Amino acid sequence: MAELFDGRTPEQLEKSVEEGVALLGSIQSALQEQPSQDTTQWLQAIDTVQKQATRSKTVIGVVGATGAGKSSVINAMLDEERLVPTNCMRACTAVVTEISYNHQEGAPYRAEVEFISRDDWHKMLKILFQDLLDNSGQVSRECTNEDSESGIAYAQIKAVYPRMTKDDMENSTIERLMQHDNVACLGTTRDIESDDPAMFYKKLQRYVDSKEKTQGMKEKVSKKDSKPREMEFWPLIRVVRLYVKAPALATGAVIVDLPGVHDSNQARAAVAQGYMKQCTGLWIVAPITRAVDDKSAKTLLGDTFKRQLKMDGGFDSVTFICSKTDDISITEAQDSLGLDDEFTPMWEKSEELRKRKNHLKRQISDLKDTKLDINAAMEAAEEDLELWEALQQDFNDGKTVFKPGSKSQKRKREDDCGPSKKKKRPNYKEADSDDDFIDDGDSTSSEAGSDDASSVTGEDPGEPLQEDEIAMKIADLRGTRKEGRREKIRIDQEIQKLEDQINEIEKESEDIDGTLSAKCISGRNEYSRAAIRQDYAAGIRELDQEIAEEEDAANFDPEVDRRNYDEVARKLPVFCVSSRAYQKLRGRLQKDKSPPGFNHIDETEMPALQAHCIQLTTASRVTVCRKFLTGMFQLLNSLRLWASNESTGTNLTEGQIKREAEILKERLAKLDSALEKAVTAIVSGIEEELQDKVYDAYPTATGAARSEASDTVYKWASPVNRENRAAGGLYWATYKAVVRRDGVFSSAWATNNFNEQLTEPVIRHLAGPWESVFARRLPGILNSLPTNAGQILTTFHDEVERRAIRNGASIASFQMLKHQIAVYKETLKDAISEARNLMSERQRNINREFEPRVREHMLPVYDLCTAESGPGQFVRMKGYMDRHVEQEKSTMFNDAVEHVRELLDQMLKDVKSILLGKVDVVLMAIERDYTGVVVGQEQGRSNEMLPRDQRMMRRAVIEIIDSAETIFKRAVGLESESAAEPDTQAQPDAEIETKHTPTDTVKEEPVEQGSLDHVPDAAALPRADLGTATKPSTEREMTDASATETPP
Repeated sequence: MAELFDGRTPEQLEKSVEEGVALLGSIQSALQEQPSQDTTQWLQAIDTVQKQATRSKTVIGVVGATGAGKSSVINAMLDEERLVPTNCMRACTAVVTEISYNHQEGAPYRAEVEFISRDDWHKMLKILFQDLLDNSGQVSRECTNEDSESGIAYAQIKAVYPRMTKDDMENSTIERLMQHDNVACLGTTRDIESDDPAMFYKKLQRYVDSKEKTQGMKEKVSKKDSKPREMEFWPLIRVVRLYVKAPALATGAVIVDLPGVHDSNQARAAVAQGYMKQCTGLWIVAPITRAVDDKSAKTLLGDTFKRQLKMDGGFDSVTFICSKTDDISITEAQDSLGLDDEFTPMWEKSEELRKRKNHLKRQISDLKDTKLDINAAMEAAEEDLELWEALQQDFNDGKTVFKPGSKSQKRKREDDCGPSKKKKRPNYKEADSDDDFIDDGDSTSSEAGSDDASSVTGEDPGEPLQEDEIAMKIADLRGTRKEGRREKIRIDQEIQKLEDQINEIEKESEDIDGTLSAKCISGRNEYSRAAIRQDYAAGIRELDQEIAEEEDAANFDPEVDRRNYDEVARKLPVFCVSSRAYQKLRGRLQKDKSPPGFNHIDETEMPALQAHCIQLTTASRVTVCRKFLTGMFQLLNSLRLWASNESTGTNLTEGQIKREAEILKERLAKLDSALEKAVTAIVSGIEEELQDKVYDAYPTATGAARSEASDTVYKWASPVNRENRAAGGLYWATYKAVVRRDGVFSSAWATNNFNEQLTEPVIRHLAGPWESVFARRLPGILNSLPTNAGQILTTFHDEVERRAIRNGASIASFQMLKHQIAVYKETLKDAISEARNLMSERQRNINREFEPRVREHMLPVYDLCTAESGPGQFVRMKGYMDRHVEQEKSTMFNDAVEHVRELLDQMLKDVKSILLGKVDVVLMAIERDYTGVVVGQEQGRSNEMLPRDQRMMRRAVIEIIDSAETIFKRAVGLESESAAEPDTQAQPDAEIETKHTPTDTVKEEPVEQGSLDHVPDAAALPRADLGTATKPSTEREMTDASATETPP
């Protein structure tokens, strides 16, 4: 059934594992019905295999400088608006955050906040107070400078103990602070969970956020309104583990946000270093605006980091992420990308649209002015209408009324009080009116033209008005008002049409801007992608050349490449992403404006990054699945052999059976010896490679370290180069901070690691040989074991088979045993994979042991320098350092490399133990299977039929095993097939032979030549074990004279 799993997806293999677990559970139930010594052993074997059905884990470290957009990238990849904890701006407050898939039921958002131990905080407090207090025991005046050593110390102490004053800090003791209620959390883990992401984030912020960044704002708040400062937990946190139901993590990816491996908090720095060793993938995040210019890919966090990556064999694990692709200047991008000719027509169209838009706006402005004139005229007409209606009422009451004057007494009184505040309007004349209504700023409604009015004004009122004159005037005014309303509606409609045109123009302009932005973004993305890949390959090439020259300067040829650098560049995954555009297109960040140039989420490249995250888990998922499937099918084949033997099937006497058992035992002992020799040969080959490549380079490496040590120490003691801080020289406070922390200190300016700088020549000379052994030579050496073991197992099988067949053993049973050899080889292949993984993990730990060993030799001088105080202390510290290194350099580097050698020797012993352990597992299975066929499981019942209940139980087991083929065909998506007939199985085998080398048969005994290669990357499941040899073998047994009753 090997063809079932060739070229299958991880999802199909995982489905097969799921079905396999269920299948084994069914067999368990069948075996438990008839307890016996045999069934107990089988149940234990099933339980062992079931435990191998575990979830894979792929650790991906994410690194990036402050402001790189790392948190935004992680949030977008997790499809969360805001999840990753926000940290303070300084590295000292950064928290290592591990994010995994939440497989548990219940709240979708969970977190575990793990705090550092009491010992860690005690050590940290000691160092913090040394940084904070000056020689007189008072708080340093530099504590107000957040970037200074004392400022960092003050911030951390004040965060945990917010009510401590400077006087308290000067007079308190570390032991007293360790008893404070605020540090009761040390050494514990607190759980957080929530159904709502916003609430979850809020709960989490209480532990990981720093309030320092808002301190300046708080100072503006009055003391009456301010609240007492609350304790902050961030200095005490070791690691935060988040569990979310993000699809990108569902396949086993674990994202680790690494703020830096040189955190000023030593406990967190150790956590970050630990994750760096585990990382299967390393994602480097940099803003696209700086990624190329800063040569981020080439520098790759420094030469030391590149050498470490080389020793780890991790060049293929790097992924580069250019963030903030929406941050772009179209004008600059057009010039840089040479898009002038392409963009000119669009710019001209955009300018034309701008002019049209301005013209329409002017039209709207004119219409609005006209509308204001109409409103003014309508107001005047309304006032006159009220006046004439009042005159009409007086006339109807029998009064004599006169035509009103041009200005009423009321308006005269208003004019006497000052100029009118009413805005002067342009003249407007109704088209269909006989009268002109002119708003000149003076006209207004008049009081009724009555007798009383004439007496007041003393003017001649003229002729009295008649009824028809009044009625005509009122009708005229009402017509004017109606026409004004109609004209206003017409103008509003015209304005709306113009505004619609403007909206269309704006939409067209936005489309042009979006097209321009999209082309600029796409062009810059492709340019940056290519440049980053070339820079990355160039950086590796420079490192290879540097190492090659140091290994053999006389024969170094820079024209000879040590690897295909074009291939290195091509294989580097580079993603140019816009987290903001992705979040907006996903309907998040409601308060933010959508960045132009993105119409679909694929254009943000965030979905591609999510797919890449899932893809990185493929190898681990396949490995875990195949390991389970291999063990399961080996067990199923063995179970079938056992269940098919309802009696021995031989006519041997009890004495003959004992004799056959002794002969088989002798051959098993020879097999054990031969396999042990094969394992020993593998380990010896690795030892020889280490000797030739690594150990022989020790003298050169330690000699270089000794010769450069004095210059390194002199560089620390040199005057500070203010223009180039990396050139050397340290201030007294920085020098002191470094020795207080055993040689490692990170400030706002740089990370200073005395131990690393002293060890650097050793790493520089050993990086190349180390990579050669572990990344290039090791796989080939290990992979020879399954092939050699296969030949040994085949020889053993042939010898046992020939004798057993002469004694009447079942040919079909030996056919099944023959097919087990391929499964045993797969088991050994899994053992090789396990050994390779162990060596990869252990060598990552071991190649980091040079620096700690050097640090041990440096501790006495660090303590001596730390204890120095008073005038002249800096000079004395430099003197101590110079004399100590001069004295120790003859021994400490040799001690470091020999220590590493001892660790490598122990690693090889452990590898040998693992391989021999797997060999023992295979031997136990072989002993069980061959004993059952050659001798019989229960010698006391050698010629008797098993009890009926046991026979029925065994038949039930066989029926379950027979169903495996159909079950797994369904699991991998193949069409379900009926039980195979003996004469119908040849055709599928013939088809498979076009793709695979045929497996061994009973009649043919070819010498195995590289048989492991016949089933590459697949669980080597025999075709004739559960498919070909399941029911057909049973039928062959039925034709055998010694066969017992078998299930239908």
